[in-house]
Amino acid sequence: MLSFLFDPFDFEKRDTISLSPLTQIYKCINLTTKHEFSVKEINIFRENARALEFLTSLNAYCQLNHPCICPIYGYSIVNFQGNPHQMVFSPFFQNGNLSDFSKNNDLSIYQRASILYGIAEAISFLHSYNIIHNKINASNILIDSDSTPKVVLPFAKSENLKEKKDIKNDYKDFAILAFNLLTKSELKDGEILSFQGGLNEDIKDEIKQLITNCYESENHPTFSEVALILRTAFEIPEVQPTAQKSTQIYDLEDESVENVYKQGEIYLNDIPRQSDLAAKYFKTAADQNYPKAICRYAWMCLYGVGIHQNIENAINYYKIAADQNVSEAQFHYGILLETQKEIKEAMKYFELANNQGNIEAAIRLGHLLEKSNKIEEAKKLYRLGVQENDSNAQYHLGELCESSKDYENAFKFYKLSAEQNNPLGQYNLGSLYENGFGCRRDPKLAAKYIKMAADQEHPSGLWYYGYMLENGIGVQRDYSSAAKYYKLSADQNDPFGLWHYASLLEIGRGVEHSFKEAAYYFKCSADLGNEFGQCHYGTMLESGCGVKCDLVAAEKYYKMSALQMNRNGLFHYGCLLEKRGEVDRAAKYFRLAAKQNHPAALYRYGYYLEKIRRDFDHAIKYYYRALQLKDTDAMWSYAMIIDDDAETSKYLKKSADLSNVEGQWRYGSYLLSKNDLEGAEKYFKFAADAGNAEGEWRYAFVLEKTGRIEEAAKYYKRSSMKNNAKGKTNLGFMAENGKIAADYIASYKAAATLGNDIGQFNYAIQLSKNNDDESAEKFFKMSAEQMNAPALFNLAKLNEEKDPIRAAEYMKQSAELGFTQAEVSYGYMLERGIGVERDLKSALYYYESAAKKEDADGEYNFALMLLNGAKFKRAAEMFKRSANHGNVHSALNYASMCEKGLGVEKNNDEAIKFYKIAVENNIPEAQFNLGVMYENGEGVEQNDEEAVRLYRAAAEAGIKEAEFNLATMLENGKGTNKNEEEALRFYKSASEKRLGDALYRQYQIYANGLCGVAKDEHEAIKNLRLAAEQNHTLAMVRFAVMLQTGKDDVVIKNDKLAVKYYKLAMKAGNVVAKVNLAAMIERGEGIKKDKVLAAKLYKEAANAGNPVAMFNYAILLESGRGVEMNLEEAKILYAKAAELGHTASQERLKILEEGV
Repeated sequence: MLSFLFDPFDFEKRDTISLSPLTQIYKCINLTTKHEFSVKEINIFRENARALEFLTSLNAYCQLNHPCICPIYGYSIVNFQGNPHQMVFSPFFQNGNLSDFSKNNDLSIYQRASILYGIAEAISFLHSYNIIHNKINASNILIDSDSTPKVVLPFAKSENLKEKKDIKNDYKDFAILAFNLLTKSELKDGEILSFQGGLNEDIKDEIKQLITNCYESENHPTFSEVALILRTAFEIPEVQPTAQKSTQIYDLEDESVENVYKQGEIYLNDIPRQSDLAAKYFKTAADQNYPKAICRYAWMCLYGVGIHQNIENAINYYKIAADQNVSEAQFHYGILLETQKEIKEAMKYFELANNQGNIEAAIRLGHLLEKSNKIEEAKKLYRLGVQENDSNAQYHLGELCESSKDYENAFKFYKLSAEQNNPLGQYNLGSLYENGFGCRRDPKLAAKYIKMAADQEHPSGLWYYGYMLENGIGVQRDYSSAAKYYKLSADQNDPFGLWHYASLLEIGRGVEHSFKEAAYYFKCSADLGNEFGQCHYGTMLESGCGVKCDLVAAEKYYKMSALQMNRNGLFHYGCLLEKRGEVDRAAKYFRLAAKQNHPAALYRYGYYLEKIRRDFDHAIKYYYRALQLKDTDAMWSYAMIIDDDAETSKYLKKSADLSNVEGQWRYGSYLLSKNDLEGAEKYFKFAADAGNAEGEWRYAFVLEKTGRIEEAAKYYKRSSMKNNAKGKTNLGFMAENGKIAADYIASYKAAATLGNDIGQFNYAIQLSKNNDDESAEKFFKMSAEQMNAPALFNLAKLNEEKDPIRAAEYMKQSAELGFTQAEVSYGYMLERGIGVERDLKSALYYYESAAKKEDADGEYNFALMLLNGAKFKRAAEMFKRSANHGNVHSALNYASMCEKGLGVEKNNDEAIKFYKIAVENNIPEAQFNLGVMYENGEGVEQNDEEAVRLYRAAAEAGIKEAEFNLATMLENGKGTNKNEEEALRFYKSASEKRLGDALYRQYQIYANGLCGVAKDEHEAIKNLRLAAEQNHTLAMVRFAVMLQTGKDDVVIKNDKLAVKYYKLAMKAGNVVAKVNLAAMIERGEGIKKDKVLAAKLYKEAANAGNPVAMFNYAILLESGRGVEMNLEEAKILYAKAAELGHTASQERLKILEEGV
């Protein structure tokens, strides 16, 4: 309730008493009672809730009653012009303040002491109510007509009512005031208090001691004691409370409605105020439909002046007056409707008030029209306000101009608004100056205007001016002042102010460092919906910094920030999801943060694409974007995946030189691969000295390789202590190889007994070598329990046959520790589903991981999967790498791809080179393929003898294609002596392996009695059927022909099966099959009759040059069956078939030409 609320329009403004940046003080007269008032206008722009909060906080001050305290009679929400500058009403004192009074009058020591006594009594009274003044000085003390001091309470700024104050300040301020008043000197705060010099001899020693104690001592007296000492020393009469008397100027007996209303005005404006009686009279007049009384009573209901606040009654009474066309009521009723979200009705009443010239209503209506996107109508109304020099209208019109990028006019209107001290205009004008929109860019002017807004407690102005101070934008960098402005904004619960203030607390910049306070303010900001505060508070919850670690709450706040698309919130929420294994969900948030160019999110999403999705092309793009934003992890990741040695070198070095330890050891490895031992050592040492285990063992490896054994052992040991398998292994190897003086078996056993996993592993190896598998498995298990990768691998191998599931578990653990052999083996298990569910995607991941470590088997298996996935280029590259690393199967595959031009440019020389590598290692497939090249003279000089030699080697290894080719050469005496018996043996062997070519050749042999065998129709057709079942094209066509007609008891007629084989042969490109199938479709044999489809197939076969198809299609064209009749086209086809020797076509063409 605003029990002490005044209506400024009940007063007439008179003379200006004083002006300051914060306040303006005027003399004014109440139009009803003619009382003189002093009114203090506070130059702080407070609207709506902020204004009500501030005025409510003054209620307690308004109730204070002491003869030496300046009373506060009341306050108003707006100033005399209707702007939201609150005003406070007090008595007018002709003598002014103590500073002026003491200068203008020759006061005796007694008069001065009496004034001090009154001030002490006033402060004692305030302290009894736990009110600390904090600003006791001559300017804040007014003098009544009888020279009584009236202490003015400081309340202009919100912090004066909220902040914690130190009572010591009141004693020190009083001591300075007393010293200056009694000695007529000018002591300032911080100066040494001394009573030497031109001191008035009438000041007693006890008064000197009193002032000194108040100024310097912690053991100062209370103010009641101060008052008593002054009163006793100077024999001053005790202050007596005085009751205020009413100065009512009317005693109305006439009870007309107008006089009832006037009586209400008297009670409302009298001193002391009798607002309860005023409300009674206003209601009486209002209920008699007196418009002024209706408005006044509605006002009292709205703010709780003299009666309990009742919004519903306020609405009802304002509506009554509004419907009587009272402009003031229409405006206020419109506001209440707007707060009730009844926008259309609000606009209606604002329009009515506007039509009567109410500028405030016009601006309010314009604002609602602007929200409804009726911009031009809103502009018209704002211009009405601008014509009346209304600062709000100027501000709103400036906003509309800015939103349409009309910066020049925006600047113009903001400046007009700012010059009227409107903080909204000041803030926006400052923003234009900062960005150079509509004006020359001027950070200093920007800071000036934003400070003006801030000094009026504009929430955004407060924190933004703090930001300018913090960053030295237009002002000198000043962290302490920045913190002050952030705090003021934070005290208004501005989310950005809270966040910025918390940020300074977190790092101790401009304020005392405090994680606990930072966490509190971050939380306040977060709970008000600030995305930055939500993210920051999440990080503090996650790390347990300033608050108890709470991952559940951290996730909640990260998610809140992420839902506002804050890039840091998205990233941190993704990290939490990733940590608990929700990799795909995490990637979604990384991707959203990456869209906003968050460097770490770009890297993490690239990592997801590379490692999980296996989408290397897109991973490269994300890594590249991240590295452009200086993300060092992205640099080495990009380097490792890009297929460009120059780029690899460049970005590995860049990552390493920016102190990324992973980048350092990886760049060292790169240099080592280029035989740059000196460079490798340098970068390995960087990583090692940073405590990175990978860097330590690699540095030790270089040291060992260059003969610095003692130093190498030291770094291997460091790496080993971090459980690095390579470090431990190499340390053991040094002992085993005699580089360190030790009995390595005894050392392994001792280390194993003490729980060292490498010792356990190496001791198990020695036991295994001695065929003690049971003990070996025991020590492998001990080592494996410490996640020793080689031990896990060996355990998996021991369990492969007896327990595949357990073997797969061990192998996975070893692979996840990066053990290359395990990665290859576990990839194979995943690919084949051995002991684990088949998972090709994961298999590819493990193969690739091994391939990156240049493991030949890993490269081979990775290449095979790439090949199966039709990623031919990369597969070819990987096969070649693997072959060069010694994998002979890769040599075979790479040679084959070179021969076919698959994934690489066709290159027979390269193919032969790698085939020969595989042949030298007795790879049968390579022997066969190279044999084909020699037989055909592809890339080599044609050589049947060499072809036969290679075919025979491959055939003896069971390669069926080699058996068939060898049989063909034996049968024909090509490259070897003719040997039909041996040829028949190899045909038979290849046929048993269901090679279609071999089966078909056996059909021919038995059907025609070749190779020295008797004709055997049953055996021939048996081989033909088997060849057809292997999808051998010629066999399918020939067997289908037999199925159409049937062949005694050897082949049973089966049209449906014939159709099946024709279809298969047709798909393989056999034209005869297509013609025969068309004929069956035309006749409906074994398939649904369809002349249209038959015509289509005939036409396709005819276009392929088949004369039978030409003839059959011409017949259909001639008769119009299944196709539109076309005799000319039929003749053309007959002629083409006739030229190819087709007899029936020749005869038919002759008939047509002769017209028979």
